[in-house]
Amino acid sequence: MPTKDSFKNIIFNSGLLLLIFLTTALILSSIIFIFHGAITTISAIISILLSFVIFVLLNFKKTKIDTILGLILGIVIFISSIIISENILDFASDSSWYHKSALGSLANGWNPVYEKFGDFANNSELNITNMHYAEIFTQHYCKAAWITGANIYCLTKDIESGKSVNLLMAYILFAFVFHYLSMVYLKWWQAIIVSGLTVYNPLTVSQIFTLYVDNLLYTSLFGIIVMLFGISDEKYELDEKLKYFSLFGLVVFCINIKFTGLAYAGVFCLLFYIIWLIRSIVDKNFIFTFIKNTSFYIITCIVAIFLVGFSTYIMNFAEHGHPFYPLAGENKRDIMTGNQPVPFDRINGIERLLISVFSKTENITGNVLPDLKFPFFVSEEEKEVAAIGPDTRIAGFGPLFGGVLCFSAAVLAFGLYCLFRLNKYWFAILMSNIVVVLALLLLIQESWWARYSPYFYLAPIFALVLIFIGFNNETKGFKFLIGIIGVICIFLLVKNTNYFTKYVEQCISESVETKENFEIAKVLSKDKPIKIFIVSSSYYGIEFNLKDADINYTKVGPYEVKSRKLYGTLMYMEDLE
Repeated sequence: MPTKDSFKNIIFNSGLLLLIFLTTALILSSIIFIFHGAITTISAIISILLSFVIFVLLNFKKTKIDTILGLILGIVIFISSIIISENILDFASDSSWYHKSALGSLANGWNPVYEKFGDFANNSELNITNMHYAEIFTQHYCKAAWITGANIYCLTKDIESGKSVNLLMAYILFAFVFHYLSMVYLKWWQAIIVSGLTVYNPLTVSQIFTLYVDNLLYTSLFGIIVMLFGISDEKYELDEKLKYFSLFGLVVFCINIKFTGLAYAGVFCLLFYIIWLIRSIVDKNFIFTFIKNTSFYIITCIVAIFLVGFSTYIMNFAEHGHPFYPLAGENKRDIMTGNQPVPFDRINGIERLLISVFSKTENITGNVLPDLKFPFFVSEEEKEVAAIGPDTRIAGFGPLFGGVLCFSAAVLAFGLYCLFRLNKYWFAILMSNIVVVLALLLLIQESWWARYSPYFYLAPIFALVLIFIGFNNETKGFKFLIGIIGVICIFLLVKNTNYFTKYVEQCISESVETKENFEIAKVLSKDKPIKIFIVSSSYYGIEFNLKDADINYTKVGPYEVKSRKLYGTLMYMEDLE
């Protein structure tokens, strides 16, 4: 019978297995690209087999039951994530545009190192009209989510399975947070609450069944921070090679999710690198610590930027003079001005951030200033906006986040005061992380938009951890008060995120109808192509869904078909019944 610690290790091992697969698929696919190959079913299977081998080698000296059960649980999570993702379809606009185009093309032979996306789109046998219009983003943006998703797509032959990477990374974060906190500071049930709420947040929930990548930036960045804490913590009795391997995989993934991933991962890794060196001076082992961690970061950066990131960072720099092209460098594209309220052009980043956090949750652009509100009040209009989808602009962390932030700030202030008196080493670490978060919020002009500032959500998570630590270490009288504070914090976080679950419910409902429509379309198109109309010329990525469903179709204009829904409100087909 597994012990309590075995249960914790099983959870960690299952998350580790999934991270190994994502890392292996990324690295192997990148090597294949450089040697003129492409992602195939065979390469995806090899990634899985290599993942098993690496997992066993990393756990060779560990308790066998923990390793075996962790392996089994990881496989169950992997398969379950794919099944769920295949049955809850992606109706988001950007997903139907360039995300599916990139992911589907990678799974069908596109090599981003040697072939321009536009050339592949025009010359491939896929025959998807207008797909080359997405080249500016598919060619130059980071590709980790697309590459890992394409490996899974090759296995399942269903493009919707590609977004299971979101569920996998969310579980990895849950497993790592749970293991660290439960092994060192919190009771197992407290660790489950914290790790659950770390994953159950507005950004992840609203994007979990889409190909948007901001949620992956959040989960991978938070995973990095957890591992950095774990490496810094002598009480965390996880094998050091597992700590560093986990950090390696998370950094490689995070850096290749978005351009901002390189900056965010770099900032937090640099912070802890400095902390480790300072601590090593006190412990009188500076040379060893310097060589070990410097070597680790050099190897990690080489793999993340020069191997996995070759088709993005290196090629962007070589061809356009800047690794972050088209968002920076010569002839850069401004994607922000048209996506923010016009009055934001006239105020600084701090004002934008404060206005956004303490305003109504809404998706406004144009010459309109966000509507400020009382932090704990939620209007019916805000609930409707939260239910729309994955790209909420103003107050994107939720209608109650302003109140959550005020509450968390008070808890953090008191918690830091207590921590300073009890343990100055951990006070310095926590305080330095808070300072980094504040610096990022103040220096990055786009911090007002939640998808660009995932680190902001560290505030309530740090606060909740301090609440539980205080609860476990105080006397009965004070413990009751801390317990009440903890219940309020949990309630606010859950309530705030619940507003975004409406979108998931809508996707589930639309998915059931769409799958039924696909079956009808497949039958109707058996003898001759069925006419379909896509509401936007940018939504050509949905054609991968049609091909996966074996639907024979031809695209026509809006006046040539009857308005029978085929794929939500994004695609219609002629009614032949």
